[in-house]
Amino acid sequence: MGQTPDEIRREIEETRESMSDTVEAIGYRADVPGRAKEKVSGVKDRVAGAITGAKERVTGAGQSATSTLADKASSVGDAAPSRDQV
Repeated sequence: MGQTPDEIRREIEETRESMSDTVEAIGYRADVPGRAKEKVSGVKDRVAGAITGAKERVTGAGQSATSTLADKASSVGDAAPSRDQV
């Protein structure tokens, strides 16, 4: 038996959606320069993040060492006799 107009319209709409997705996928795959730029941008962002993280670790370690040295210097200063004591 034949299809009703509503069934035909529904099938046409489903086919259009499917074809639209297929055309978008083909367009994306054909855009090699665009995909290359995306890849480079992603790698660049990861490298920048790694550099920032390393910088923060080094800066934090330097601040920690400076703080430790300052604490030791102040405790050494406390252990030395004052002028009046000498």
